[in-house]
Amino acid sequence: MSAELNDAIPSWVDLRLKVDGAEITGMTAVSFGDKIEDEMVYGAGRFPRGRTRGKYSTDDCSISVHHDTLVEIMDRFGDGWGDKIFEVVEQITLPNGAISTSVLERCRFKGAPGGGEEGVSAIVRELPFSCMRVKRNGKYLAKAR
Repeated sequence: MSAELNDAIPSWVDLRLKVDGAEITGMTAVSFGDKIEDEMVYGAGRFPRGRTRGKYSTDDCSISVHHDTLVEIMDRFGDGWGDKIFEVVEQITLPNGAISTSVLERCRFKGAPGGGEEGVSAIVRELPFSCMRVKRNGKYLAKAR
């Protein structure tokens, strides 16, 4: 890995999240991932002959937001807000000024928790969602075919 300008490494303050065109500012965390699940193929002998092309899948995703941001999302999406398909864009500004962009395609919220506890901390809600595909800097992990 090459050294960054002035040894500055991107941090949370360099991250912006956009949901359906609106920038979300009341977030505290975002989590997503993708993978290819393949299998080794064996024949006679102890070593594999090859592997299958595999299937592409995404991990369970979530975004943690302050409660007022959850209310904003529900108001923006309207009744049936869990049925709305949307896109999440994660942008991280690199020290050289370039922007690293991940796009989570065809997302859908899967619910929202409730509750809270006494104290001085802000109420944070972790919203689970699913996405169909992840594109990082214009590139996919697996080709469509």
